[in-house]
Formats: sequence, C-alpha cells, structure tokens
Amino acid sequence: MTKTTSQKQRHRTAPAVGVASVAPKGESSRFVITSQACSILDAFLQDPERPRYGLELMKITGLSSGTTYPVIYRFERAGWLTAAPEPIDPQKAGRSRRRSFKITPEGIRGAQIAMTELRHEAALRGADQRRKASAIPPIPGYTAGATG
Repeated sequence: MTKTTSQKQRHRTAPAVGVASVAPKGESSRFVITSQACSILDAFLQDPERPRYGLELMKITGLSSGTTYPVIYRFERAGWLTAAPEPIDPQKAGRSRRRSFKITPEGIRGAQIAMTELRHEAALRGADQRRKASAIPPIPGYTAGATG
C-alpha cells in the first residue's frame, strides 16, 4: 500500500512527542527522547544500581517488546546503558542466556536532563491548551454545573 500525499504530509508534520537530550557519548549530534523512552529511563532511575532485564522493563512500563528493545539498544549504543550476559549455562537452564542492562552515570545525567525537558515541554503544551480554551467565548445562557 502506498501513502497518499496527505498521509505523507501528516506523518512529516506530526509533532514529535519527545525532546532533544544531551548528546550521547562520543557523538556531537543530539537525539530525540520520546515519552516511551523516558518511561524506560525512569524505571532505571528508580534504583540505578539494579540491573534490569528487558521483560522486567516491559512489565514496569507497559510497553511492547517492539518498543522496549529498540530503545534499550539505542541507549546501549549511546553509552547510557551497559549490558551483561546472565551468568548461567544455557544447556543446563534449558533456555538462552538473558542480558541485563544497567544505567551508566552518563545515562543518569542524560535521563535527568531529558526527563526535565520533557516535563517542561508538556507543561508548555498544557499552558498553550489552557490559553486556547480560555479564548473561547462563553455560550450565552449556559452556566457550568447548573442543572435543569
């Protein structure tokens, strides 16, 4: 199925839910942190010393594996998370080895900045919506909360 011009324009002009964060380690460019990515970072910030598995993050955040794992891998490539294989013998356990992820000091700093910016952006959007709502003239003869 091909997209129509209006679908392409809508996709291109749709506002991004996210903020520009600090530049990842070793890179000069910034990247966008979505609200979903912030929920994953927030799970790590709850206990920064505790390693987390992807399935655990999915349960905490309510996100799907198709959202969770790409975000985790992006943060790992950026140096915000480190990964370690589970110390088991896959043959004895009868399953593949899981990887645990832990937030780095750089990840903590970046997460705090990104989440602060996301909250600020959300507050600005809320203020803008309240301003637009207050510009709507009242309906003549209507009293809010009045009954019949």
